[in-house]
Amino acid sequence: MADPTNVRVHVWGRDYPLRVDPNDETLIRSAAQMADERLTALRKAHPTQPDSVIGTLATLEMAQELLLERRLALDRDARTANALQSLDLHLAAALSRSERASEEADDAG
Repeated sequence: MADPTNVRVHVWGRDYPLRVDPNDETLIRSAAQMADERLTALRKAHPTQPDSVIGTLATLEMAQELLLERRLALDRDARTANALQSLDLHLAAALSRSERASEEADDAG
């Protein structure tokens, strides 16, 4: 990991100084922007709720999205593994047929 770099992000009216890996700076800035937008939208939708409720709702929504994406990624990985296993079986069968055909040609010749 490279030496951490100082980054200042703005979320929901406050600035937060952070030290992050330089490779993650863009990701951190995007995450802060996403959090700020989510909090602002929830505040607009629920103007009478306390900040703690808005923060909790935003956290739960983003956690739910993350978990859904993880589930989708696992499903994609499983489908890919199944496709590769099927391809492996087809290739093995094709190689076996090719080897048998080659042996038969050698025997005939």
